[in-house]
Amino acid sequence: MILRTQLVVLIGLAVLLGAGWYALNGSEVGAQPKNAPRAAGGGTRVLVEKAPAATDKIIVRAVGTGEARKSAALYPKTAGEVVAVSFRSQDRV
Repeated sequence: MILRTQLVVLIGLAVLLGAGWYALNGSEVGAQPKNAPRAAGGGTRVLVEKAPAATDKIIVRAVGTGEARKSAALYPKTAGEVVAVSFRSQDRV
């Protein structure tokens, strides 16, 4: 490849990478108006609303192994056995 062609390809790739980076990390950060005050600690404010409780009747009959789409693995900082938990269901922690 000629040096000039290599340079043009390199500049084109740099422009594409820069545009991709800007698209992912552009100037719009978070879901807040521009004049909203920032919380201490640099957190991003988000809009939330209370989800209504609903009951659905879904019957699933299956044979096999069920697996969650998302999961979390918790690892203790120290080894040992949990002998008591200082909160109950629905408590704020």
